[in-house]
Amino acid sequence: MAVGAPTEHHADTFVRSDHKLLIDGEWVEAASGKSFPTINPATEETLTEVAWGEKQDIDRAVRAARRAFADDSPWRRMNASDRGRLIWRIAELIEENADELAMLETLDNGKPFAIALAADVALAADLFRYMAGWRRGSWGRCSHAAARSC
Repeated sequence: MAVGAPTEHHADTFVRSDHKLLIDGEWVEAASGKSFPTINPATEETLTEVAWGEKQDIDRAVRAARRAFADDSPWRRMNASDRGRLIWRIAELIEENADELAMLETLDNGKPFAIALAADVALAADLFRYMAGWRRGSWGRCSHAAARSC
C-alpha cells in the first residue's frame, strides 16, 4: 500500500519534534532531563529521543491522575453520556489520523504499514468505542445495579 506524501510529512514532522512527558495536561521534560533513543528497526538509526520518565515524573503523573478522578473533578461531575461522547471522540480522532498513526507505528516497530493501519490503529479506535459504551458503572456515580436510576 502506498503512503501519500502528506502522511509521510506529518510523521516526519512528529518524529523530529520534541517528545516530552504529558503530565497534568502539559508537555514537560523529564525531571532528570534524561531521554532515550527510539530506534528504527529497519535501519537501526535513531528516529528521535524521548523523555525518560523516572520516579519523580511518575509520582507527579499519579498525583495528577488522582486529581483528575477525584469526586469533585470535572470528569466525575460530567454526566455519563457526555463522558461517553468524549471517549467516542477519541476514536474519531484516531480514525481521522489513521494513516499518520500507522506510519508512526511502522517506523517505531517495523510492522508493515497495511497491518498497522488495519490492525493496530483500527483496533485502537474500536477499543475507545467499546469503552465509550461502558461510560456508566465504576467510571461514574452509578453502580451497575443502580444504573437505571442515574
